[in-house]
This record gives sequence, structure tokens and C-alpha cells, in this order.
Amino acid sequence: MAARGGGDWRQGRWEGADAGAGGDGGQSWAEKASAEIEEALRQHQDVAAVREGPAMKAVDKLDEEMRAAGRHPEALLARGYARLVKGENRAALAMFRKVMRIEPEMPDGYAGMGEALIGLGRPGRALAAFSTAARLDPGAAKSHTGRGEALILLDRPRRALAALDRALSIEPDSTLIQLRRAEALSMLGRHEAALAALDEAASRAPNVWTVHMLRASTLRDMERHGEALAALDEAARLKPAGAEVHLGRGMVLVDLGRIKDAAAALDEAARLDPSDEEIASARKAVRRMMSGAGGWGRGRRTGGGRKGTGA
Repeated sequence: MAARGGGDWRQGRWEGADAGAGGDGGQSWAEKASAEIEEALRQHQDVAAVREGPAMKAVDKLDEEMRAAGRHPEALLARGYARLVKGENRAALAMFRKVMRIEPEMPDGYAGMGEALIGLGRPGRALAAFSTAARLDPGAAKSHTGRGEALILLDRPRRALAALDRALSIEPDSTLIQLRRAEALSMLGRHEAALAALDEAASRAPNVWTVHMLRASTLRDMERHGEALAALDEAARLKPAGAEVHLGRGMVLVDLGRIKDAAAALDEAARLDPSDEEIASARKAVRRMMSGAGGWGRGRRTGGGRKGTGA
């Protein structure tokens, strides 16, 4: 399973991912759950909707079936992935640790541990878990993708890019891997290459709002503000209740000199997420601009990525 947002599943860890827990000729439990989640995301574009919708009913049903199987490692593995889908990272980690005590050479168990550790904000330990999974099963793209994500969180973009290139060589059609590669490329200042990866991702997954957010962030870095705004408008169409989308629009509208429009966008962001400190800070800065008292620097995020993690 692939991931995003320092463990924030709202920001795209399931969006466009091709995930599974391995199988015995047919789809595994995790693959079935992943397919359900992905289909719901195509319809809702938000994991919050998934948790309320038919996909989560399928997760709950399969979780109950696996509970009946007791301590069989595949059953525990499936239940661990159910916890990940529900955002219960500590419970998921405990389940994966049970798997490893029974079957210490199961790569999917280590990959699951990596996912949970990412979700708990422990990228160093996640990297170790994903690295073990990759050693045990070097042909599994998800382990290399996980290594790439952990390395991004650890601010090691060159090593991250190498891991993600390996993952892409295994699954060349993966939207998620392209998104992660774009992150690493942007961190390295290779904005044209990052944009090419994001354009390809957008062509494959046009209804995934995070793709458009990342495109906007990259376009803003390239000072192509009009195109960045168009990408953010598309993200807002797909996720109108996303505070980070409206924050990003406010930032780019300031770049374009449209201060009143920026204020309106930031007001909407604050309405959707009153506790976000960056939104509050941006609103104050825009008010100062409107009164002629100041502005802000270029260091602010465009709103599409992980808070504190650069996606």
C-alpha cells in the first residue's frame, strides 16, 4: 500500500495507488480492500467519504471474516491493513508486529509496519522497515515506493529518487509513484522533470485532486502563476471543501496581484479549517497588504502538499 502526507490519508495515499498484501493465485484481502477504496475515491475524491461509504463496509466485513481466522499471519496482515485504511496507525503497527512474531520473513508485514510508522511520524524507523521488505522481496514496487517516501520525509531527495525510479521500473503505470518522483525532483530543483511527471499523472488520474495541487506547487516554483491558478481551480472543483486548496489559491492570487480575490480565498480556507495556523498567518499578511502595510516572502507553501513534509 502506498502513502502520503506524513500519514495523512486524506491527502492521497490511496489516490491512484496500486496496493496489495500478496496473494495465493487470486486477489488477497488487502488487494480487495484497495480496489474498493480506489473505486470509492474515483467517485468521491476524498478518503473521508470512503470511510463513510460502501468501501468501508466492505473493509469491516472482510475484517470480521479475518478475525475469525485467528492468528493466521495472512489474517493478521489483512486486519493490519484494515487499521491503516481507518487511520488507526498504532493499532495497525501492533497488528503487523504480531505478524512478524509469527512469520518474521514476511515482506508484506514489514511494508505494513513502514506504512504505520509513516503515519505515526517516524520516517527513520519506517525506512528501516521498508528496506527490510525490499530486501526480502526486491520485486515489490510498494517497498521501494515506501523507501522513497520515507527518504523524502527525511530530506534525502537523491536517495528517494533512486528508490522511486526502481519502483517505477517495476510498476511503470503507477500514478502514486509518479507523484512521489515529482516530489523528489522538486526538492532537487528539477522542476521541468517534476512537471513532466505530474502531467503524466494528471493524464492518468484527472479526478485526483492531489495531482492538481502538486502541479500547482511546481508551477508556482517555476513562476508560472496563471497555470498554477488553473491547476488549483481544478483541485477546488474536485475538492471544494479542502482548506488547503483555498489556501493555495490565496497564495497564487497574491502572486498575481489579485489581493482582494486572495483575501476571499483565504477567508474560505479559514472557514473550512479555523485552527490552521498557516491560514491564519496568511490572512493577516493579506490584510496588511490591503492596508498597504506589508507582504510576505516566497517561502510559503502553495497549500497542496503535506504540512511540514514537502508534498
